[in-house]
Amino acid sequence: MKKFWYIYVPRSIIIISIVAFAISMMLFPGGNHLDTNQIGYSFTKNFISELGRFKSMSGDVNFFSSFIFISICCLNIFLGISFLKIPKLFKQNKISYVFALIGGFFIFIGCLFYIAVGFTPEDLYFQKHIFVAEYFFNTTSLGIIFFSIAILFSRIHNLYASLSLILIALLVIYAINLSHIPEIDPANTELYAETYSMETQIFKVIMQKLMAIMIMINIYTFTFGINNLLKIDDQ
Repeated sequence: MKKFWYIYVPRSIIIISIVAFAISMMLFPGGNHLDTNQIGYSFTKNFISELGRFKSMSGDVNFFSSFIFISICCLNIFLGISFLKIPKLFKQNKISYVFALIGGFFIFIGCLFYIAVGFTPEDLYFQKHIFVAEYFFNTTSLGIIFFSIAILFSRIHNLYASLSLILIALLVIYAINLSHIPEIDPANTELYAETYSMETQIFKVIMQKLMAIMIMINIYTFTFGINNLLKIDDQ
């Protein structure tokens, strides 16, 4: 039963999210920030959060895709609860336990911001959407980093901490390359087109998805380390 929150919940949410995102993409009407005539969803031209828009950039009502997107966001409250429970497994080492507590707190807060992303579609609440989306990535990434440090001081193999280094590298690359470009409301199509080229758009979209994928990989592989820790405790 103790594996439910520590292993089954995180893994299930990652798997369900991937499947639901795929379905949501297939139901997306079309259009992107630079091409309103695009048919359907483009993995390299549409941001993840566009799935949650009330209307897509093509002007079509995006009911089914947005409903699935909001549902995925809400589901992550269980992931947040899971990471509030996990730190107690690190109690045998005080340093590891403290870092795990901090990591669990940041991931829980990140999950709350993730829920907020679902309820602030960019076409209705652009500034609020940008705020909660940025803080979701920032707090979740911080949580993963703190958990990685906790692993370094624990009995779990350091392999499970190494993936966070890739996530950090992606965040640095993303920040350096796009820090000078302001966030423009895509509703202002002229200003958006003047500010962004399609190449920049594609880079932003791919980097966003890479970071999202890395976060999911980090969380999923982390459960294997937790499973090993549970086996050690049972011995």
